[in-house]
Amino acid sequence: AKIGVKIQPKRRPTSSQNQHGPRPAQPFPPSPALPRSVASQELGAQSGLAAFSKVVGRDVFHATAKTNADRHGVVLTFRANADHVIPWSLGGRTDLQNLVAACWCCNYGKSNFTLVQLGLDDPQERPATNIDTWDGLTSLLSDLRANAT
Repeated sequence: AKIGVKIQPKRRPTSSQNQHGPRPAQPFPPSPALPRSVASQELGAQSGLAAFSKVVGRDVFHATAKTNADRHGVVLTFRANADHVIPWSLGGRTDLQNLVAACWCCNYGKSNFTLVQLGLDDPQERPATNIDTWDGLTSLLSDLRANAT
């Protein structure tokens, strides 16, 4: 820079001054409502960890507790998250009937879309997994070893 010449920092546009202009309104189909037969249990904003624990416990995901210092950040992409079936941004409630356990990548990828918009089945319609009979796929190991020639 020359002496006496001021360099002005580049200003970033604010969210209302997007360099491409305002975002067009995105039409969303009406979000599906939960069946009236499902009793709603509102968990509230104060109970995020408790709600997450209930969802993960219900959806049969068990993990060991570790501190962040014990693992690399990439491991967080495989950690279960509580995902809203009907997105919160579209009026979905934070209750057990509207939350499912999802990996971080699926939760992030689903974003604010509905299952219908993405062409996905509702995971709550699948039969529940019986944790007492699930063996972590170890029953497949003998066949895999026998066929790994």
